[in-house]
Amino acid sequence: MAVRTIYDEGYYYTEYAEVDARYEIMYQEGLTEQQLYQKYSDDDIYSSIMLMRDDTLEEELDNIDSFLSRQASDTYERPNALMVQGAIGRWDGTSSGYDICKRLEDVLWARDAPFEDCQISDIYDEDGDLHIEGYHHDGSVSVTIRQLTDAGEEVLDDWMVDQKPGGLDKIWNNPDLCPKLDYAEKEFGAIDQDAQEAEYDPEER
Repeated sequence: MAVRTIYDEGYYYTEYAEVDARYEIMYQEGLTEQQLYQKYSDDDIYSSIMLMRDDTLEEELDNIDSFLSRQASDTYERPNALMVQGAIGRWDGTSSGYDICKRLEDVLWARDAPFEDCQISDIYDEDGDLHIEGYHHDGSVSVTIRQLTDAGEEVLDDWMVDQKPGGLDKIWNNPDLCPKLDYAEKEFGAIDQDAQEAEYDPEER
């Protein structure tokens, strides 16, 4: 299993993020460490870290949106639709299912979208599947995003007419209709499995 982290909100609550924020301010303003501590309070540093977090998330989502928009259809004068599989947990239970969206923003920000009123916590690629996770005041949300092929859109159109049970499962599980995005590999290159195993080898720790 190959997992590649794209965004991790948890990092911004670690001492490493604080060090990065302090060095970034020192570099941008040409300050020494002593001058930094004289000029900036702990609250100022925390605000800088949160700004780093928000800027990084926005940048990563823009990159994903651009990637999806480049997947031009051979038939339609637009990118193919997204198929989203996910689960939303609330105080009264968990609901799961599929959603069809035109663009990434429809998954994240549209009214009644899976991530409406949510803070995104993690974005990662696992064996070619793109996952986005988040949370809200009374629960969590987790989705996997794929993009339909032209053939997939045609099968989906037929299913929308009869809506036979299991039709969406068949589309999702057919790589000719709804393949994994392979986002990380296409954008960042193939992962070095030996290097990844060495990095996480418990015998080396």
